[in-house]
Amino acid sequence: MMKEFRVKVVSFVLFIGLALILAACGSRNETGNDPTQNASEKEKRLVPVRVQTMELKSLELTAKATGVLRSHDQIPISPEISGTVVEKFLEVGDAVAAGEAILQLDPEPYELALAQAEASFSS
Repeated sequence: MMKEFRVKVVSFVLFIGLALILAACGSRNETGNDPTQNASEKEKRLVPVRVQTMELKSLELTAKATGVLRSHDQIPISPEISGTVVEKFLEVGDAVAAGEAILQLDPEPYELALAQAEASFSS
């Protein structure tokens, strides 16, 4: 009795599977290979394509950015004497050679101090 039930179930499953396969084979093909479709309907399905020949060209890549540039090495500058700046010879970021003057101090206080020292020395 169990074998008969099993045979009936297997037969039913095979029948359903075969029916599905036949239904799938009998459906209309959507790829345009339908022999009943006339030529004008096939032309309506065509998609226009533009063709271009490839050629080698150079491409310039640019990038715009904003930011602050800082030097990797910074050298602290400190005066040997104090005074009032009269003239500045360089701007921030300019290259400086060894021994080159960066700015000029007002010489008047030093000239007065020198004159006073000379006067006290001679008396």
